[in-house]
Amino acid sequence: MQRYYYSTSTEAFRETDPLHILGALESRDTFRSTERTQRQAWTREIEVLRRAIAGLAGYLYFEFSVPRMGKRIDVVLLSGGVIFVLEFKVGATIADRDALEQAWDYALDLQNFHETSHARVIAPIVVATESTGRSLVLGPTSHSDKVLPPLYSGEANLAALIAHVFAFA
Repeated sequence: MQRYYYSTSTEAFRETDPLHILGALESRDTFRSTERTQRQAWTREIEVLRRAIAGLAGYLYFEFSVPRMGKRIDVVLLSGGVIFVLEFKVGATIADRDALEQAWDYALDLQNFHETSHARVIAPIVVATESTGRSLVLGPTSHSDKVLPPLYSGEANLAALIAHVFAFA
């Protein structure tokens, strides 16, 4: 069983027509009746990511199913040995506590239930698309699991936050 709706290299993602990506996501939707709001969210995620990952090498997985948990992560970005768990809140101006905990839970689920994630740094990030801020402080986790505390970013600052995580990791 495929664990994601759509996957590709970051390079191919930047070169692929966004409508093709959207069509691939919709074709994998098990409900086969993708709501307009979901289509709009995917469209926005694609736009944001195309700008934020310019120049990054790696792989993207949209709607990644967390093993044994029945949950789906909006986007998993693998780059530079880091696993980025990206939880998008399209239209949101803040990353509220629930969103941060959701992203952190996904990261912990990957760490605990996805064998190839065990030895990697995992960075959960909430992307509140309309936020103007981003997390500034990264420090060691209080655990030895390599899962960073949840971070947040707006659309405009996502690339800078990803770079900040690379510098830390």
